[in-house]
Amino acid sequence: EVYRSTSKRGNDVLDLRVSKPFGWKTSQKPGMYAFVNVPAISKTEWHPFTISSAPCQDFVGFHIQKAGDWTANLHKLVLDSSDPEKNGGDNKFAVRIEGPIGASTQEFDQYPVVVLIGAGIGVTVSTIR
Repeated sequence: EVYRSTSKRGNDVLDLRVSKPFGWKTSQKPGMYAFVNVPAISKTEWHPFTISSAPCQDFVGFHIQKAGDWTANLHKLVLDSSDPEKNGGDNKFAVRIEGPIGASTQEFDQYPVVVLIGAGIGVTVSTIR
């Protein structure tokens, strides 16, 4: 179930927050990602997104940039689902997630020297959490 989703017209970044699924692994750490599926867009397409919420929060959050057909359709679905004239504005649609899945940044503190290189939308979220 969608906890909260916000996308404003003209904004290319979607803040999608989903209720933690039953049995969500408690081993979530910064830098992990999950596969996301929205059956209203496609029942078979799963897309990986970095988890942008903290492990202690009661939801799983993603910041999703509009970058292709699937993400553009997700942005449209969020805008339409929050429009009272289209469906009452209840902002609900099914979202399936699989994860959390480990990231290459884990256990970096075991090495004397670490080189960090980042790019894309994930950099913004990572630096503020």
